[in-house]
Amino acid sequence: MVNAVFGWKALLVNLPRSAALCRGILGSWVMTTGNGPLDELDFDEFLSACNVYVICPFYSTREDNVLIIGHDDWNKDFLDYIIETHAGGILRVYSQEMVITSLALGADIFEVLSAEELRTFGNGHSALEYLSQNLGFEWPTTDIVFSSNRLVVDFANGVWPEHGVLNKMGYKVGKQGLVESSRRSILRKVREVHLQVGSDSTTSYIKAWGSPMSSKRLSKMAECIASFARAKKRMKTYDNRQAIADYEADLAWLKQTYYQQSNMKFWPNTNVP
Repeated sequence: MVNAVFGWKALLVNLPRSAALCRGILGSWVMTTGNGPLDELDFDEFLSACNVYVICPFYSTREDNVLIIGHDDWNKDFLDYIIETHAGGILRVYSQEMVITSLALGADIFEVLSAEELRTFGNGHSALEYLSQNLGFEWPTTDIVFSSNRLVVDFANGVWPEHGVLNKMGYKVGKQGLVESSRRSILRKVREVHLQVGSDSTTSYIKAWGSPMSSKRLSKMAECIASFARAKKRMKTYDNRQAIADYEADLAWLKQTYYQQSNMKFWPNTNVP
């Protein structure tokens, strides 16, 4: 993190000399939220001096694809809305320091540095961490390829650990369960859903499910379904043949549909010793 005593304001006085470069990197329209290291108003005035116009995120469209965020006082509702409106599109997210660094380098920092190098700008930056950990936007990538649906993980009522993501999304098998097409539709949504913290102690649970569309998410889904099938097989007092058949069919469908696209090296089975 850059030392807080650095003369950011003094730097801004001279940076508009690079107005053409600034517009070349950011374009003519950007969205901003948050303070730090510079006051948001001061930073917006600097952009205006470069003939880069700041728009309110709530009035943005999918074509407005540059967002600049300060360390503090950023607006969570803004970020949620922006990710939702840009789902399936492209969004470049900069910290204030990243914009200034781009001007110092004379080129867009996204084009100069690797993804791993860019991530160092996100270390300790609460807004960038929020995007990655709570909204599933794998910053510093720029493609938002997943859908914008969300599921709040709330352990406060004591029910979540028992029912889990699949149940909360409506997945149900067996004689009283859903038809195949409905189950598969829900499984697709489970792969895409953004899991959000709704109560204390849910961070590790959400982390175990991985990001939307990730190999970790697929692995978790497969492990859950396989374990459900094994549990049904161990129950001798009920006729669970339909539920087991549904679980195993869905597990096979997941593997056939997504396994080859993933980085998974292992696929769970439903065998019971």
